[in-house]
Amino acid sequence: MPVVHRQAEDALAPSVGPRDARSTSAPRWPEIALVAALTVAGLALCLHRIGTTSLWLDEAFSVAGSGDLARSWRDRGGSMGLYYSLLSVWAEPSSSPGWVRLPSAVFAAATVPFVYLIGREVGGRRVALYAASLLVVSWGFVRYGQEARSYSMVLLLAAISWWTFLRIVRSPATWPWVAYGIASGLVGYAHPLGVLVIAPQVVCLAAVSAPFATLRRWAPGLALAAVLVVPLVVLIVTSSGAEPERVPSLRLRQFEQLQTQFGGTFAVGTWAMTAGWVIGTAVVVRRMFSVASGPRRMAWLVPALWFWVPIAGLAAISAVQPTFAARYLLGSLPAACLLVAAALDALPHRVRSLALVVLVALSLVSVGRLWESPRQDWAAVVEHVADPREPTVIAFADPDLRVPFEHALLASGDTDGVVPLAPPHSWGALPRYLPDVPLDELVDELAEADALWVVDWGHQPDSDPLGGRMPQILDHPAVAGSFCPANDTRFDGSILVLRLERSTGVCD
Repeated sequence: MPVVHRQAEDALAPSVGPRDARSTSAPRWPEIALVAALTVAGLALCLHRIGTTSLWLDEAFSVAGSGDLARSWRDRGGSMGLYYSLLSVWAEPSSSPGWVRLPSAVFAAATVPFVYLIGREVGGRRVALYAASLLVVSWGFVRYGQEARSYSMVLLLAAISWWTFLRIVRSPATWPWVAYGIASGLVGYAHPLGVLVIAPQVVCLAAVSAPFATLRRWAPGLALAAVLVVPLVVLIVTSSGAEPERVPSLRLRQFEQLQTQFGGTFAVGTWAMTAGWVIGTAVVVRRMFSVASGPRRMAWLVPALWFWVPIAGLAAISAVQPTFAARYLLGSLPAACLLVAAALDALPHRVRSLALVVLVALSLVSVGRLWESPRQDWAAVVEHVADPREPTVIAFADPDLRVPFEHALLASGDTDGVVPLAPPHSWGALPRYLPDVPLDELVDELAEADALWVVDWGHQPDSDPLGGRMPQILDHPAVAGSFCPANDTRFDGSILVLRLERSTGVCD
């Protein structure tokens, strides 16, 4: 091979042994420009069509929760408290969908440079470039970078925690353990399960028998994180649990959702990424054993532990308390990208670039499908039920559904002709947390109207066609003998809106 080609190949080679210094030197200007371009690309993907759809249920909860911070922190045990606190300030000038989603896009984009820096520590510049590129186009990155929830904040804090963890291993300076302690402590306030980021770090140190000097530098950071987490633990223990998470028992479907979150919705791309995780795990473990000792040995193990330990830990927790939801593991998305990057790095140099291009293209197909996929369209629901000729009486079979409807209604600027029947609170005065209304109590409220709209969950085609509680409502004697269904309309996001009109005859 000509010398100039050999030098170019060495510049991107995995940093093992003599090349170790190359990955730890400060990034050069071409690298900085490249990472900046990837960061801008990630931000652009997250911003594309970010404000075109209504806030869906959970996003409306975020806006409502940010308006009642004290109760959100108390009743939710601090869950997403850090995000709600930020949103309470951010949403002050506007609560439009694009505006309240913007911080999530910024958090996601800000993760890209840290993943690149982690990749340099793990496998050199080429692994770093591949991992950052795959992160930017991943389905989960764009999906949660466009959602007004705290998951992209978890993504950023988890990446900072891992980068500073690796800096602690290499540097005796003070700032790495301080930054590590702050990031690792605050991630729990973005979401309590974010603290799972610490578990693989502990396993990593134990697996390589980290020297005492490394443990001594890491201990103050861990102690700082623990001090920050103590109030969160108190909040969790003392919280009223007014809004339990609706997570089903552990089953195969949740692992399929995790596969989609990390690998995309396009089947070929999903399975290609899945193969990359498995092959990448084998590659990093083999390279870890090829290094006798030192920071490089530990660095190679990082992607595998960062990816697999939180998955196994959350699955174990779910055996006792259903907790396994793919979105709770978004903090491990960079690890998935690092594993695939390591797998690509192990390919012959004539193949690896083509393989990267193919994976990026397949990921972009999934992102394109994400933009086209149906979302909950509450603006369309508001437009459908509003009638300028007469007052619109509306009830919600599930009280939670009123939250996104109310947000869309207030955004429309016209609430005069819409009368809330159940829950009966006036618009803008709805408490953030509402208990389920017993069926008899709900029906008693419905019986007060001559005609009304009822909003409920619509189910999938293979289940009851009328959705959540609607069959029970229609079969109730007080409704069956007094009302007839007059209009049955379904909206994107599994929303069912049914018109009921009082009648003394037999319904058609």
